[in-house]
Amino acid sequence: MAVKSAFGIILTCALLLGCDGTETAPVAPGPSEAEVKELVSKAAGMPGDIFLWITERGRAPRREDFPNHYLTLDLLLMAPDEVSSPKERTSPDFQMKARMPSPAALADALAGGRKPKDQISHASVVWPAYITELKTMRSGDEITGFAAFEVTDVYSGRVEFTLTPTQSDPGWKVTRLAIPGRNLLLRLAEDGTWETASE
Repeated sequence: MAVKSAFGIILTCALLLGCDGTETAPVAPGPSEAEVKELVSKAAGMPGDIFLWITERGRAPRREDFPNHYLTLDLLLMAPDEVSSPKERTSPDFQMKARMPSPAALADALAGGRKPKDQISHASVVWPAYITELKTMRSGDEITGFAAFEVTDVYSGRVEFTLTPTQSDPGWKVTRLAIPGRNLLLRLAEDGTWETASE
């Protein structure tokens, strides 16, 4: 009986403590599918005031107009041939359905169909409702994956992302966004802005 009791104590200790006798940190619960979609949509988006500024301008936006990077904005700033030439339309990463899409249709898609547009918090190519496929894989405290998205007759694409834990609700944040076929990679800086990066 003494042997069994000792074994029981050891087993209990092993379940509650790490191999080195220290308590193991609890594993943060993963976000739900709906939360991942919302996180990716917001991370990929640009602020609503920038979107409104672009839609009210009489000319196409230029890179020098904006000090910060946003995935949606950076895609808009690409030359039409970069995202819609016949050769590039076969790319699974991002493609316009037409060489020159209707400005109204594109603006409506980026606004997520929300009206009036001057009251939206952000504009994004990847609204949750546009996501047709979502895959995630967790490794420790990091989640990687991709979201395929499409807006009929306007554009389609796929964005890769990385999530890491945070103290704020819902407990996770996007720290990396990539559209490899467009050589577009953004990482979240410590100050909360997005920076271009390389793998």
